Amino acid sequence: MQPAIGGIGSRWLLLPVPDVTGLRALTLTTTTLEALEHDAGVKGVVLFAPVNDGSGDDYEVRVIFSHNNTLVEDPVTGSANACLAWYFAGYGQTRNYRVRQGLSIGRHGCLDIRFEPDGIWVGGHSSTRIRGKITLP
Repeated sequence: MQPAIGGIGSRWLLLPVPDVTGLRALTLTTTTLEALEHDAGVKGVVLFAPVNDGSGDDYEVRVIFSHNNTLVEDPVTGSANACLAWYFAGYGQTRNYRVRQGLSIGRHGCLDIRFEPDGIWVGGHSSTRIRGKITLP
């Protein structure tokens, strides 16, 4: 698989990495990422590697973008994973799979990707971490 730019609204730079060890070792600088985002016209990068540890996960994903001169790594990104599924489909890979994301930032997000006749479905579980009320003027 080759690097590619894909989008389903937001455009992402999709970068395959050979293995999870390499994926977790990758570091970016704000300057490098901002230049990539600007030059490629993308929101950020989606780094991904196959998982071969018997966990039931098929891929580990890191989604990183810049915001206010800071690197942000997202624990779970549905839009980026949907874009990645279309990328896989372009290579003829249309079997359902599971993604884990966020481990590099101490989180363990998990998404199930399904290829259905009516499209690609991205799903998972969520939990409420805070509840409140906001009053706007």
